[in-house]
Amino acid sequence: MEPSGMRIPASDVKAFCVAAMRKAGMATEDAETTADVLVTTDTWGVHTHGTKHLRQLLKNFRDGRMDVTARAELTGEGPGWAHFDGHHTMPMRTLVLAMQTAVNKARQTGIAVSTVRNSGHYGAVGYYAYLAARQDMIGMSLTNVYPGVAAPGSRGAVLGTNPLAYAIPAGSPRIWE
Repeated sequence: MEPSGMRIPASDVKAFCVAAMRKAGMATEDAETTADVLVTTDTWGVHTHGTKHLRQLLKNFRDGRMDVTARAELTGEGPGWAHFDGHHTMPMRTLVLAMQTAVNKARQTGIAVSTVRNSGHYGAVGYYAYLAARQDMIGMSLTNVYPGVAAPGSRGAVLGTNPLAYAIPAGSPRIWE
């Protein structure tokens, strides 16, 4: 199918996403962070994990699978590690917080890891690795998922897709800015 040629500025799409999430009751900062993840993913051409998911994410709040008022909680930490409980809030906000925390800790220790539980749909795994590379660090992001793929000879799904991404600063010019 030929593209229609219609282009909507990313800033307009982001504003729409923020407005929709705010209407659902999400805090402004969380809505802006989530919109950035979704719209950036679209601008990279990864439409399977971008704004296409907004409707389902908001439906999850309405249906009680996610809690619009919940806040991610730091449940444990050390000099080079942090563990968060997402409390089933908007996953993107929790995952950005986890990567930002890892980057900050890595500045002090040389390497750090953050883990998250009680999250939800991870979105585009590359976005989170990219956050580290933007700050001149190597970033790695991965998640596990419920089995959704049948292996040869199996009677049903036994494997997950378990996405993994890494990003390494490329020096100049920086392609992400």
